[in-house]
Amino acid sequence: MKRICGLEYEFGVVGPSSPTERGAILEYLCRDDSFLFHDGRRAHDATGAQVYVDCNHLEWAMPECSDARELVLHDQVMTRRLMQLSSEYGIQLFKNNVDVEGNSFGCHENYLVDDTSLTCETDTFDEEDQVAYVSSRMLPFLVTRMILAGSGDVYEGDYLLSQRAQVLTRVTDWDTQKEKPFFAPRGDENFCEEGLRLHILMGDSTLSEFSTYLKVGTTMMVLDMIEHSFLDPTFHLSGAMTALARVNKSHSSPINCYHGVDANLLPVDIQRMYLNRAEKFYEFYPECVDDTTQDILHHWRFVLDNINHPDGLAQHLDWAIKRKSIDDYRKAGADEQKLLAANLLYHLLDEQGGYFLLRDRVPLARVVSDEEVSEAMSTPPATRARARVAAIKEFKRKRRKIVDIDWDSITHSSPAGKKVGMRSFSDPYSLT
Repeated sequence: MKRICGLEYEFGVVGPSSPTERGAILEYLCRDDSFLFHDGRRAHDATGAQVYVDCNHLEWAMPECSDARELVLHDQVMTRRLMQLSSEYGIQLFKNNVDVEGNSFGCHENYLVDDTSLTCETDTFDEEDQVAYVSSRMLPFLVTRMILAGSGDVYEGDYLLSQRAQVLTRVTDWDTQKEKPFFAPRGDENFCEEGLRLHILMGDSTLSEFSTYLKVGTTMMVLDMIEHSFLDPTFHLSGAMTALARVNKSHSSPINCYHGVDANLLPVDIQRMYLNRAEKFYEFYPECVDDTTQDILHHWRFVLDNINHPDGLAQHLDWAIKRKSIDDYRKAGADEQKLLAANLLYHLLDEQGGYFLLRDRVPLARVVSDEEVSEAMSTPPATRARARVAAIKEFKRKRRKIVDIDWDSITHSSPAGKKVGMRSFSDPYSLT
């Protein structure tokens, strides 16, 4: 189950007191030898990731990965590097989606979709139509996906499954500054000359490797089925925003759907419909199956079978891990302020962060090993990220000046700056 994918994270920052000093975070990062290039706006590390500061918060765009497990590995590379930064420079970074002042931070998912497989009866079928085609078939899945990949939140005395779901405003919009949509059409030829870059903005920033693995892996499976017209196009939600709010309050809240007839379905039942369909799909298309496919199907069913026993998931899913921790604080007599503090501390990228303290005490589910993460700290994924990093090293070795770096190209010049050239990486799967 191969597909170009990647995540972009926005991080909450505590430490430097002014926006100017916050901008110095990039300078701090680039003191690390693993960063190969820095032009004052963006930095590029030895894995192919891009790092920059936007609107006074740090953003980290992971390198292009080719499957869910590779993505989890490079998610952990990012996490370890930022924890090292926090420790060395006294900066606190939070891998979360909301803070106590009402600011929100995104975790944006990117997937390469074969747009030639998206059929339409009209002559004009532009990118916005393509996104609408895909989103209509996956909305029931995405709205209920938080039972697999929500990060959990303490909000006004309630415990919610998702942080990000609280700030979303509509299904689709180009303007992500004024709106917080589920999807944002992105006409981005730098991502890939051919194919649709599906840009999903509704997911939570997850610390649990298991949650990240299921979030991305199950989404890739749904995209496989959409590309092969394997899903019922008539199955849809009666109101996406209403359904999102209901699921966020409880995984046992039924939501109104249309599946031949109007029906109220539980989130777990909707997820199980997609899972059952995915199992049939991979039986029908065995050439799409690999070890990661089988592993994700197994874990997807495991979560759905145990969803009504959250303590059984308290070593796997962020929302369940955090909820058990919050419940333990409540039993110990913690007041609301201490619960809110624990809720925030869970996301701190530090050895004293709530998630990492729990991971040291409880055998939380892992997807990759510490040894694999160490090796990947300087090894790009097996995609064009590897070719891009090799080219950066080559140009530095030859003392050529790097003018600009994008996902699909590097602009460079001779040491004297008289001759300008460009090296392209148009195929995201190519290693050269």
